[in-house]
Amino acid sequence: MDLSVELPLQLQLDTKNISIEKGKQETIIAKIIPNDGFQNDGKISSTLAGEDVIQVSFPNKLINNETTEIPVKLSVADNANPGSYKVLISITQPDVTISEFVTVNVI
Repeated sequence: MDLSVELPLQLQLDTKNISIEKGKQETIIAKIIPNDGFQNDGKISSTLAGEDVIQVSFPNKLINNETTEIPVKLSVADNANPGSYKVLISITQPDVTISEFVTVNVI
């Protein structure tokens, strides 16, 4: 990767560490900030590292040339074991993917 070239967008999460009780849900905000070279076809996705005990959902929202805030709902299963889980939130464009981890502490 050529670090002298600015990435076409930035991804900022309003928190990178959140505690959620089993069977409950919380919402964080993913802010997408376009830079030069941004294309209007950005797509948000998520990946859970480890057990499948956290559901991640977000609206199918158009990501355009303006700063966009997307609510990301994190729902913890009733049968989740207490502990820390990593969720990767990503924004994908044709040539690049930008990602940030959020740590979900299940209590």
